[in-house]
Amino acid sequence: EVFAQPQIMRFSRSRWAAHLCIFWGFLSLSALSLFLAGLRSIVARAPGGFAAWLLSGDGNVIVKIWGNGFGLVLLAGLLLALARRIWPRSTPEQDSKEADTRLLLFLLWLTLSGFLLEGLRIAHASPAPYAAGPLLPWLTALWTVHGLSGVALIVLLPHSSLMHAMIAPLVIALNARNEHARKDL
Repeated sequence: EVFAQPQIMRFSRSRWAAHLCIFWGFLSLSALSLFLAGLRSIVARAPGGFAAWLLSGDGNVIVKIWGNGFGLVLLAGLLLALARRIWPRSTPEQDSKEADTRLLLFLLWLTLSGFLLEGLRIAHASPAPYAAGPLLPWLTALWTVHGLSGVALIVLLPHSSLMHAMIAPLVIALNARNEHARKDL
């Protein structure tokens, strides 16, 4: 019920696909951020080892595949959700609120700016001498705006429909656990 969200699929497959991609993309990128913060604290206390290998060694490709892969999943879900808002639907559904559309566009900005940051980081790390210099101010500015946008998302979280997206799976899981304990499935 929580991870596959079949209750949404009963209403619309495209709505389900958008929800699923946004849910898993957002959840996985959030987990990656927490994981990287933990690795950085480990490396700060004890340089070297597995954590350093994942952060800056050959293992960093695993982190990049995780981030880029689930970033693409999130992007696909956001674009599908945006498409659902733009094109008329064959079945009457409740019109989404303007605030939901703004939140969707804000999440799209965060996702696209994250990919742009990754591209600038790769270009900055390039051995070509012409690539490194002029990109650093852009990289710094975009990173600052992207970071502040992420903080703004956390601040807005309790006042947006994202709170529902985080709480609903917990409620579904707790209800299922209670139903199982009562044996009234």
